[in-house]
Amino acid sequence: MRILEAPLNIAAQPWNIAQGLRSLGHDVEVWQYGPNPFDYPCDRQIKFPPDRPSDLWAPIDEALERFDVFHFHFARTLVPRQIGPIPGMWDLPLYRAAGKPIFFTFHGSDVRLRSKHLDLNRWSYFRYADVPCDEDDILKRLAIVRTYANAHWICSPVNRPFVPDAGFHPRAILVEQWPFVDPVRRDRPRVVHIPSRRATKGTDFVLRGVVEAEEKGLRFDFKLIEGLPNAEVPRVMAEADILVDNLLLGDYEVTGLEAMSMGKTVIARIDPEVEREMGTVPVLNADPDDFVEVLRRAVEDFELRDRLAKEGRAFVEANHDATAVAARILPTFLQPPTTIELSFPDWAVLHDARRAERLEEQVVALRGALRTGGREVVISGSKRGVFTLLGSKIDGFLRRVRRSIRRRRAKPSR
Repeated sequence: MRILEAPLNIAAQPWNIAQGLRSLGHDVEVWQYGPNPFDYPCDRQIKFPPDRPSDLWAPIDEALERFDVFHFHFARTLVPRQIGPIPGMWDLPLYRAAGKPIFFTFHGSDVRLRSKHLDLNRWSYFRYADVPCDEDDILKRLAIVRTYANAHWICSPVNRPFVPDAGFHPRAILVEQWPFVDPVRRDRPRVVHIPSRRATKGTDFVLRGVVEAEEKGLRFDFKLIEGLPNAEVPRVMAEADILVDNLLLGDYEVTGLEAMSMGKTVIARIDPEVEREMGTVPVLNADPDDFVEVLRRAVEDFELRDRLAKEGRAFVEANHDATAVAARILPTFLQPPTTIELSFPDWAVLHDARRAERLEEQVVALRGALRTGGREVVISGSKRGVFTLLGSKIDGFLRRVRRSIRRRRAKPSR
């Protein structure tokens, strides 16, 4: 089977899954738009944005000719966003019209809604950092994915509230590239933190906790490592004893998996949903409140680190080795394509479903009223008029309009 993994090689997940699928005998390529900031490998890098909108056609035409299955990542396709007059994700109907099955894997911020995350998660990073979140864009993309995809997955159980209809497959690493290193007893254990993005990993909490632990007399050496090329990470990890993965996200991330594979003790905040899905996870669970105490245990207890080293390696081999993950998703790839009940998302419909755009104009106008404190709001659309609303009622009206938009997007065309 010929499989395309595209268009963002996020956390090397498309590449790792591709290697697992190749080990099972399939012909797989990873296409990536633009350079990857961490130098993850890919089979083909495509210039983006293109010089002309028409340049988008060449890779799509080639992909239609060469591949049997399309596996997209991060809620993006070979048209990841609007280019000139061409709407984002417009290539999906072409693949389905050609009989090609389509799959998506979501990785986190592509589905994570700020409003819901704040409600569900005491340690939501949105409370502590100004991390952008375009909820309308997320919901639009999910509506399009649900229209055209045969199946879609999350790769962390903590994201299930945002896509409750998604399946699950674990994150994948190439275990053989992260060889086990026997734990070493040291007077000053080596602790590292390697954030890809400080805000989401809780790096500020980590740094404050390290200072507090040192002030309390805990003996260890700490390194904050940022911007490290991917090829250098195994060397740095091999020299460490303890990795602080994250204190906010609620799951162990790819760096945590790599550390466990090498026999390192990992500290991360683990949400109960993760252990319901994965069973007991060999990670020291810590949040900003108890991080210093958990770090003390990890530094002072070599027997604990030695036990976690062996358990961590076995856990990764069983659950996160790329071949194991590929074998988990492959049966879904092999299922015959499903029938599409819906026609097109609202960006491609010229009849009455265009009402969604008109409702969005109302949302924009009402947001402006909230910002200015005004009471009179001009509403554009099929009927122009003036709404006189008290400020206290605008919020409720906004919610009703948004619900109407979402129902419209989800409604099947008959």
